[in-house]
Amino acid sequence: VFDALIGEQETDQTDILIGLRDFNTAINDREAQIVPMISDFATMMGAFAEDEAALQESTKQFSRLVYESYPTLKELNSLLPHLTTFANEIAPQLDDVPEMVDAAEPWIEQNTELLDEDELGITARLAKNTVKGFASTAAESRSTLKQLNRTALCWNDIWEPTLSQEVSDGAHSSGKANYKEFWYTLVGWAGATQNFTGNGNYLRLASGSAADISSPSGKYFGKTALPPEGVRPARNSQSPPLRSDVPCYKNTPPNLAATAGSN
Repeated sequence: VFDALIGEQETDQTDILIGLRDFNTAINDREAQIVPMISDFATMMGAFAEDEAALQESTKQFSRLVYESYPTLKELNSLLPHLTTFANEIAPQLDDVPEMVDAAEPWIEQNTELLDEDELGITARLAKNTVKGFASTAAESRSTLKQLNRTALCWNDIWEPTLSQEVSDGAHSSGKANYKEFWYTLVGWAGATQNFTGNGNYLRLASGSAADISSPSGKYFGKTALPPEGVRPARNSQSPPLRSDVPCYKNTPPNLAATAGSN
């Protein structure tokens, strides 16, 4: 202790005495300020003393806070080296930021002019009604798309399988999908109508006088070379019911294995 009081330099003790002198002089010069400070400090300590129970509870809670904050501070302490590394890594990049800002300034200026009232500002106002119309169209199209979906289901489940069926007609069966037979028929008719008279082209379907034939209405009649064996498919006595309350895709696909009839 005495070695410490002696100091390391010859002037250390003198410097201490000079410092104490200056300190006491400053205290004496500021007596008017120090007395109220001491009085206020006493008032503060008195307030703590008067509410000792609350002070004890605050001290207890502060101790608990310190205890519970220790794990957080420990994790924060382990995080700081990573933050330091990140800061060291990003610091050189920050030198390029001013240059990047300078390079982006012309682009920012052009975009500012583009969004001005004289350009896209006017376009945005004009497009407002268009966008509103698109929104209405989108809302209305929901029902349209629903109908289109039903049409697609009808095609996939009813029309296409029906058109692709092969019609079984005994010895007259072609083995082709019936929609192809329809086009074959049109081609055959086009070839058969190459005959013509002074009245124009005509199509000869049958000739002879072995048996009388007539249409169901009796309006058309003629004779065949041989008695007809029948017709396929047989004529229905009545048309199938038309149900507008049943979606097409929920119908049963039609049966093209038609039976023969006499007329």
